[in-house]
Amino acid sequence: MDEKQLKKYKKDSSVQKGLMKIYSNKDGSLPDISHLEVQRKSRFRNFFLSFIGLALLLSAIGWLGFTLFNPDRQFTDQSIGLKIKGAQSIASGDEVIYLLEYQNNEKVALREVELLIRYPDGFEFESASPEANNEFNTSWKLGDLSRGQTGQIEIRGKMIGEVGSIKILNTTISFIPENFSSIFKESSSFSSQITSSILELDVEGPEQILAEKKATYKISYKNNSEQTLEKIKIRVNYSANFIFQESTPEPFKQEDDARNLNNEWVIENLEQNQEGEVEIIGGYVEEEDIEKVEGELTKLNLKPVIMERLR
Repeated sequence: MDEKQLKKYKKDSSVQKGLMKIYSNKDGSLPDISHLEVQRKSRFRNFFLSFIGLALLLSAIGWLGFTLFNPDRQFTDQSIGLKIKGAQSIASGDEVIYLLEYQNNEKVALREVELLIRYPDGFEFESASPEANNEFNTSWKLGDLSRGQTGQIEIRGKMIGEVGSIKILNTTISFIPENFSSIFKESSSFSSQITSSILELDVEGPEQILAEKKATYKISYKNNSEQTLEKIKIRVNYSANFIFQESTPEPFKQEDDARNLNNEWVIENLEQNQEGEVEIIGGYVEEEDIEKVEGELTKLNLKPVIMERLR
């Protein structure tokens, strides 16, 4: 063996010894590589794909819940259908009946259902069936409504107001859908118009009068209904420059009211077709911002007379 071959042999022996030192067992023996199993690099990939699939599934479930029960979405049909029935043309002072019919339109039960009502100005509550759950007679706790369940509430009262005025009843229903934690609300309303009055009112007086001269006005009233009216208040809105002097009968005064506006009269009882009148005497002062003209006439400025029920 020449020198060159000897060096190559020593080098190969050195490399072989190094490899044996790295891969040999503790006892110096070499491992049996004939039974080694090759681990594929697919475990991480499978885990990653499974994670993505689970995330997509959870997102789909969340989107479905948001679509079905999101309180900010616009419902095509209300979850709780509410129909409000009543007379659209009413007489001031007459009895008013509201019938509220509700139904669960959802495919799931609705829990903790509550109906809140805001009455129109001039409405005097008398009774309800079933009874309300608060002292103001504005809240009904309906409990849980199963799919398709229905019910109704009847409310009776009297409406007072000026002829031509619009009276609006507003309602709000709150509920929690089954398997959900958020509270949802839906609102609706019902409008009526006062087209007449059970108490006929008429005002007589001079159409024109000299400033600082005495004038007499007569307010005539008559009960046109088929019932006795009790505790009826007639209120007159004077113009700013009208000075009240006296009236027959005397005006109604509240002990705790120091203003004494002398513009209200209370009728304790008024039978069917019974009539009466209020006579008011007063005058007008000249307004400083109007140029004074000798013999100037002041037009009749007695504002609309309003009838209401004394609380």
